[in-house]
Amino acid sequence: MKKECRLPTIEQIHKELPLSGQEKISLFRKSINDILLGNDPRLLVIVGPCALQDADSAIEYGKRLFKLQQRVKERLFLVMRAYAEKPRTRSSWKGFVHSHEGSVAKGIIETRQLLLALTEIGIALATEFVSPFLADYFSDLISWGAIGARTVLSPVHRELASRLPMAIGMKNTLDGTFEPAICAIESVSQEQPTIITATSGSVCQAYSPGNPYAHLVLRGGNGGPNYTRVKKAKDLLHEARLQEAILVDCSHGNSQYMWERQPKVCKEVLEHSLPFIQGIMVESFLCGGTGDAIGSGHSVVDGCLGWDETEKLIVHAHRQCALTRKDL
Repeated sequence: MKKECRLPTIEQIHKELPLSGQEKISLFRKSINDILLGNDPRLLVIVGPCALQDADSAIEYGKRLFKLQQRVKERLFLVMRAYAEKPRTRSSWKGFVHSHEGSVAKGIIETRQLLLALTEIGIALATEFVSPFLADYFSDLISWGAIGARTVLSPVHRELASRLPMAIGMKNTLDGTFEPAICAIESVSQEQPTIITATSGSVCQAYSPGNPYAHLVLRGGNGGPNYTRVKKAKDLLHEARLQEAILVDCSHGNSQYMWERQPKVCKEVLEHSLPFIQGIMVESFLCGGTGDAIGSGHSVVDGCLGWDETEKLIVHAHRQCALTRKDL
């Protein structure tokens, strides 16, 4: 058995690597919340690499996305995927925070440094919260979060989502059904006791006020796409008396796990469902497809759209919003 290694406390990490731009992140979160509540008619676009892999490529992508945001900010609000952890169905690469010579402590430091650098660029960040033990090392830097298809049924992850300070998208389960995610939204929105790791490192009982910005993410499933069922999902949310906010993930099951199909899915969603959704998600990186080498600009996990295709798709979404959302 390998020797246990004590991790630095959240308090230590935040003191060593402090956030100086909390006001900026508060504004990002407010914009996202307003979109989900229908108070801001722009389309939310969560876009970026399947996972963070290396700092240089992520920063280059963030700079490009920031420039693109300035072009489309009238109708779109862009948020960069900055996923430091990857949930795995089978044993494989677990993400940036776990990829530093087996040292999670080093991974925490490197991840926070990278997220701070991306925040300095001026782009809002999104992530999937995989380990509840790691969440608060980085949650102050995140403007939109997700609970994934593998963990949306987990009571621990529902408790986590209920107390996090940003909007949380609950993804449908791997089989493609979205009723479990709707149950999760109901659970997450309620006040409840929860167990947390305090900034000092001790485990404490706390009380969550509930997350009023939990919403549904349709990502397809093993049986195929579900992005054509937006109306059915809205009806179920309405019946449950929940906020009728929906994002469509144009990757994963909705693209049948073929990265090059994402533009087709996205354009169909924008053409047929734009009045009924609040946002879309796209997996995108510097280069299209996948590659073997971290640092090459290719994804080493899921295949991603290349930058040129991404830019064209976002400009198309901006144009489509201009045609469909006359209030902008």
